Amino acid sequence: MGLAGEGDQALETAVGTADSREAPGAEQARELHAQCDGWAAGFTLLRERTRRTGLVNHVDQGSSMQEVFDYFMAQAFDDATPEARDTLIKSAMLPRFTEAMVREISGSPRAGELMEWLFRRHLFIYRRYGEETTYQYHALFRAFLLDQAKRYFTPLGLADLSQR
Repeated sequence: MGLAGEGDQALETAVGTADSREAPGAEQARELHAQCDGWAAGFTLLRERTRRTGLVNHVDQGSSMQEVFDYFMAQAFDDATPEARDTLIKSAMLPRFTEAMVREISGSPRAGELMEWLFRRHLFIYRRYGEETTYQYHALFRAFLLDQAKRYFTPLGLADLSQR
C-alpha cells in the first residue's frame, strides 16, 4: 500500500497489519502512526479502538514511553471480556506457557484462541515454535498483569493460583 508523499516504510508496514476490510484511510493511518511513534503494538491498539469507537484517542505528547505503554496495556485489559481478563491474569503466573497450560490454569476452553488473537495483532505476546508452541508475554505486560492479579484475587486466592 503506497502512501503518496510519505515514503515511510514503517507506516506502510503498520497499515499492512490491518485486515483489508479494517484498514484505516491514509490520513487516519498517518495520525495513528504519529501518535504511537511507529510502535506496532500501539498502532494496533489505536487502530482497534478507532475501528470500534470511530474516535482517534490522543495521548499527551509530554507522557513518557512508560506512561504510554501503561495506557495501552490498560486499554487492552479494560476492553477485554471478563473471561479474557481472567485468562490473562491467570496465565501471567506462568513465565512461559503452552495452549494446554493456559487452558488448564484458566479453566477457559477458549484460552488458546485468546493467545492466538493477541499474537496475530502483535499485542504484548511472543510465540516460539519447538516440539510444542509456547507463548510468553512481553515483560512489562506480564508485570502489569501480575499487578492486576493482586487487585483481582485475595492473598489466599493468589497463593492457590501460584501453587497450581
